[in-house]
Amino acid sequence: MSAKARWLLRLVLLIAPGCRDSAGGGASGADDAGVQGPRDDAGTPGPAVELRVEVHNPGTPISRYIYGADDQVVLNTSYLKMPKAGLVRAASGAWTTYNWENNAKNHGVDWGPNESTSVDIDGPGSTDTPGAAVVSRVTSAHNIGAAAVVSVSLTDYVAADKDGGVIQGPSATNPRWAKNNDTKPTALSMTPNLSDGTVYQDEFVNFIQQTFRTALAQGKKIFYSLDNEPGIWNEIHPLLHPVKPTFAEMAERTRRFGSMIKRHAPDALVFGMVAFGVNELMTLNDAPDQAGRLYVDFYLDMIKGLETSAGKRIVDVIDVHWYSEVVADGIRISDLGTSGEVLTRMRPNPSAAEIEARVQNPRSLWDPAYVENSWIVEGGYQDFDRKPIRLIPWLKEKIAARYPETKLAITEYNYGDGIHISHAIAHADALGIFGREGVFAAAFFPLAEPFLGSYIQGAFDMFLDYDGKGSAVGDVSVPVQNPDVARLSAYAMKSSNNPTRLHLVLLNKTGAEIATRFALTDGGWKTATAFVLAQGNLVPRAAGPVDVGSGDALTATLPPLSVTTIEIKK
Repeated sequence: MSAKARWLLRLVLLIAPGCRDSAGGGASGADDAGVQGPRDDAGTPGPAVELRVEVHNPGTPISRYIYGADDQVVLNTSYLKMPKAGLVRAASGAWTTYNWENNAKNHGVDWGPNESTSVDIDGPGSTDTPGAAVVSRVTSAHNIGAAAVVSVSLTDYVAADKDGGVIQGPSATNPRWAKNNDTKPTALSMTPNLSDGTVYQDEFVNFIQQTFRTALAQGKKIFYSLDNEPGIWNEIHPLLHPVKPTFAEMAERTRRFGSMIKRHAPDALVFGMVAFGVNELMTLNDAPDQAGRLYVDFYLDMIKGLETSAGKRIVDVIDVHWYSEVVADGIRISDLGTSGEVLTRMRPNPSAAEIEARVQNPRSLWDPAYVENSWIVEGGYQDFDRKPIRLIPWLKEKIAARYPETKLAITEYNYGDGIHISHAIAHADALGIFGREGVFAAAFFPLAEPFLGSYIQGAFDMFLDYDGKGSAVGDVSVPVQNPDVARLSAYAMKSSNNPTRLHLVLLNKTGAEIATRFALTDGGWKTATAFVLAQGNLVPRAAGPVDVGSGDALTATLPPLSVTTIEIKK
């Protein structure tokens, strides 16, 4: 039997009465309180961690839309199996040039700095049927009970055809591009005019709304995204948009296209800004008209002004993308390479430094005591200069000050594509943080091609399907007092409609077992079962029933580098 198998079998999960009074006795033996001695196959355990779960706290509702991913991950059957996914996003860079009338797109710099290529959005052999690429994705999302995010192009032109290489930018006389307008001056049609050289986005939104009229009436959701990462249009699509976008330009495009969406889909939520990362949040990627202004402040003020002018909200959700910039052993922890590089850069056996950097980095999403080692905190941004980033509280403070009740989404993030357990730990940590901090929507985005993310599946399962039978954690996050967030992350979820259920998701971020003792501010718990995700387990495994004792406290020893979900019942 391997060392890995031995420590999995030795997993101890016990619930002991009055654990707040048992710290001394519990530390003295291997079997009395779940505390294990040093192992020859893992690091030496540190001190036990005492935690408190505020079960009676009203808590924070958890949006089901945080359990989302990019469409290429969720809907491709060779990738993740996510029967309970909350969100499917079809809004990455390719959709900036999407022509809904014939499903063409333009690759942009994927094909070189001075040329691009127009192809079918779904590859050779796909259909020219209007809107087919979007209809298939929305249908697939709805079939698994997920909301769909659909991208609306904001640029002046989109791809006109699927005829390969393009070497000149768009103009009124270049037939390789079609004019992209927000509003059609004549009646809308479900069968667009393919010969007028113009694509109308109001006709597209109307087409989607009408196609899914019955589904929408049944409560299924379609959200609209105002394009994707405009701050780098000039880098990703240099033929289409060769100059840097400006604050004024984004205000004008947001007004035109956002107002149009609300006219034709008044009940749909609109995701705006869709920033690629910190430099777009701060400066719109050094926009020519920045003039010392912070772009996120400008954007919030601008969309608040749109509501004042229109008498209704135009943008409902501020959307940002967040990829770690931390480097360990010469590799950015979220950068796993593409195509031919992937097999040499995916590092299935990462170093201790890389593991530590990855599992700690989700703390930049919230922790006021964690300063990451990256160019972001060395980059001279006043709010982050050698300071904790605490991205989500920082953004929520901006929203509260400038445009309250705006929702927050992080629709692209990645802490590794899933070939090592540390990827799953960081990913599960992010999911727990999103729920606890009240994020509205989130979507994992793969960075490696081909995507081989087995442990990403497991990280989602720890929240959505921890027993392999479709059981999910609760929908209300309650506070956990945790004095050792560097070694351990702990999340507690109760159910809004079933007070007899409580779930804990526990992450051991170290190479040694961790003994934990939880005080539960509620009693009467009768049964508990634990499930573990660890190296070598691509999906959660049951760790057996747990003795609840008198039912108001829990003691658990967590395996090294693992995610544990505990289901507790009354």
